[in-house]
Amino acid sequence: MRLNIGCGKDIREGWLDCDFVAEPEVDRVFDASKQFPFQDESIDEILMSHVLEHIFNWPDTLLECHRVLRKGGRIEIRVPYGVGWHNADPHHVRFFWPGTMDHFIQGPTQGASALGTIAARKLFDLEKLEVRRIF
Repeated sequence: MRLNIGCGKDIREGWLDCDFVAEPEVDRVFDASKQFPFQDESIDEILMSHVLEHIFNWPDTLLECHRVLRKGGRIEIRVPYGVGWHNADPHHVRFFWPGTMDHFIQGPTQGASALGTIAARKLFDLEKLEVRRIF
C-alpha cells in the first residue's frame, strides 16, 4: 500500500490519498500529527509533500511514518526550503534546511542537525538521500 499523506488536490492513482480535510476524492481522513490509522510495517511507500512545515511536533509524525513503513519501504518528504519571501505562508510553523533531518536518518548524510534539543533517533536507514532545491 502507498500513502499520499496530506494529498490536498494531488490525487494519485494507485495510492491511498489521505488528508485531514474530508474531500470527495480523499480516501482516508486523519490528522498526520496524531497516530496514523495503520498497522505496524503495513505501508510500502509514503509521500508527504508540503505537510511537515504545518505540524508543530513533526518528529512524532516521523515516528509514525517509521512505525507504519515496512522494512525496505520508501519515504519521500517534500518541504519548502528555509525562510524567505518564497516561503511566507502564515500556516507554516516550521522551516527546513538540508541538514534538518540528520538526527533521524542513517546513511549518506553529513553535517550537524538544525533540530537542537530534540533527542537523536535514527529512524530511517537510507539507501539514497536526495536533497534538491527547486524554485
